[in-house]
Amino acid sequence: MATADILVIARGQLSEPKLPDIPGLGVFSGTSFHSARWRPDFDPRGKRIGVIGTGASAIQIVPRLAEQARALTVFQRSPGWIIPRGDRPYPAWRQWLYAHVPGLRRLHRARIYALFEFLYLGFSPGTAMARLVEAKARRHLERQVPDPDLRAKLTPDYPLGCKRILLSDDYYPALMRENVTLETASIARITADGVETADRKRHAFDALIHASGFAATDFLPRLKVTGRGGRDLAAMWADGAEAYHGIMVAGFPNLFLLYGPNTNIGHNSILFMFECQYRLIANLLAARAARGARTVDVRADAMARYNAEIAARLEASVWAAGCSNWYRAENGRIPTHWPGSTLEYWYRLRYPDRAAFVYDAASDDAAMTTPTEGERPHART
Repeated sequence: MATADILVIARGQLSEPKLPDIPGLGVFSGTSFHSARWRPDFDPRGKRIGVIGTGASAIQIVPRLAEQARALTVFQRSPGWIIPRGDRPYPAWRQWLYAHVPGLRRLHRARIYALFEFLYLGFSPGTAMARLVEAKARRHLERQVPDPDLRAKLTPDYPLGCKRILLSDDYYPALMRENVTLETASIARITADGVETADRKRHAFDALIHASGFAATDFLPRLKVTGRGGRDLAAMWADGAEAYHGIMVAGFPNLFLLYGPNTNIGHNSILFMFECQYRLIANLLAARAARGARTVDVRADAMARYNAEIAARLEASVWAAGCSNWYRAENGRIPTHWPGSTLEYWYRLRYPDRAAFVYDAASDDAAMTTPTEGERPHART
């Protein structure tokens, strides 16, 4: 067993595949796997393939599969709002400018950041920004899908942003290929040779691919984390994971989380959020070293106030607008998303409340983690 004075858990929110809760999941006799556990030996050429799911993973794999499969059926529970990705090669003259004009690449990157940061304003239902982005998504759908019946199936009935906003230029065209079918009837069961839908129609496949997302609200899959006095982190999080700024939990000194509770975003780069977290963790460890302390922890009252504020703000967000999404835990709480802009998060972590942290030179029971019996943890120390 490895030991350490400081532990950083960086499992991520979208790392543990979640299979759909469908009867007969294990009886299919053909090739079957989750999109996040892609089989490198799988050859889609000439096969009848079913894809279950239409989220961010599906819209990336469906266009490629459609080019090679003999027949492809995409099972959709609910459509997503899709806006153009706008990928294109940079012309030679722009590449020359970026290579030779000082600061131009940084300015271009800042422009991209600012454009996406404005999308944050659309995560409150009914705002002008929400209407603007929704109109953009509708135009994209109308331009790429002229068939009114198919377009109706692909039009969401929930506010933009309630589910993850998707970016794609080639998903809609893939659905219009002759060898591709969009199936909107609910799945009743999986059979040995394929899928049976609620309308009793049977679909035969050579392969089933589950693009069904991740266990996003489970922040400790196969990990057991113990803090002061033997307290168990999984037990503390039984009603939903929470942390201070998403990186520290009271009673678990020297334990830090990256991409922890309430740090996901729906409008900009998650790497920016990581950078804010790295900086605060490094500063806290530097302060610990300067004080000659053994541990650094967060005060329970500070953490409680912080999470009460975050929960109240989330209940007024579009993510609580009534659609079924992966942001909510079973009890209705939203432990995944940050309710503000990335600039607000940067400011709060750049200038934190120093009184929220406590340093202890006497403690020798810093947080430890061990794998659940029979499992191997993925977290690195």
